[in-house]
Amino acid sequence: MNREKFSRLIAEIEAASDLSEYFAAETAANAGDREAAYSAYVRSIREIVKSTGLSQAKFAQLYNIPQRTVENWCIGKRACPLYTRLMLQEAAGLIQLEK
Repeated sequence: MNREKFSRLIAEIEAASDLSEYFAAETAANAGDREAAYSAYVRSIREIVKSTGLSQAKFAQLYNIPQRTVENWCIGKRACPLYTRLMLQEAAGLIQLEK
């Protein structure tokens, strides 16, 4: 999926007041794209770290994020911003976006 379409789908998800209504409006042509965008939107930082197979410390070091920040995100003490979660998912290969 291209980056522009992905960004538009994420914006639609954020704006949707009722996600069941949002998914009911999907067509067969874009159902997979909507599902992929939604999965990326709701994936937690804990799931992202786990998917890499790295410890929180190694993950933090790899992406140059303070270890305490990653720990706080994973335990829910602080919220990881959406744009950061999306960038980390792309870097970890969980989402593939064309330029």
